[in-house]
Amino acid sequence: MFKFQGIGYIGVPMSRESSYAKGKEFENRFGEFMKSDLDFDKIKPRTFLSSTINPKGSEVDIVGVRKDDRGKFFNVIAGVTMLVAVLLLLYGFYEAWLWYDDIWMIDPIYTSTMLGLEAIAIIYLILGANKFDKYTWVECKAWSKKVPIKEVRDCYHRYQEYNQSKDRKHTCHEMIFVSKSGFVANAIDYANEKGVKLYVESEDGFESVKEWV
Repeated sequence: MFKFQGIGYIGVPMSRESSYAKGKEFENRFGEFMKSDLDFDKIKPRTFLSSTINPKGSEVDIVGVRKDDRGKFFNVIAGVTMLVAVLLLLYGFYEAWLWYDDIWMIDPIYTSTMLGLEAIAIIYLILGANKFDKYTWVECKAWSKKVPIKEVRDCYHRYQEYNQSKDRKHTCHEMIFVSKSGFVANAIDYANEKGVKLYVESEDGFESVKEWV
């Protein structure tokens, strides 16, 4: 079967299209779970992580982003600094209007100081937004069968190769592998050995997998 798209027919079997849609829906569900239950600040679906040794990049189903305490601290400092600078600048304009009936008679040194504070706030904001972000590599399999060790091992090798690249864009601090139907026993043993976190979909959402049942 074929579907019509744009100006021509695209030869995509409906079964493959359906599998892709199911995989996308599965990733979306886990992405929402990451934000609601795992305290991720942001998720980036279907992201390519590239480096010189792999310029094409590896497509990662989901890249999760968390801010550590330093990033949150810089965001708070940036917000407070910006608010204080703006309030003081407005106060300076008010004083100039009150005494000289002209807001542009504000002291230039005072103005420069307030603008300097705003610049510092922007720097803090940039640091808080990017410098201290922690990234998580997430692989999702919406298969009807259990994930074998080969899939976990191959994904872990790609994760390791990317992290060992000196020109990587980000450093991924952890790897998560998610399955709709679970994992075979040696895949779970391998993940535990390498520190890979496993999750399986359940009736209530997703559950952590640490041992074979």
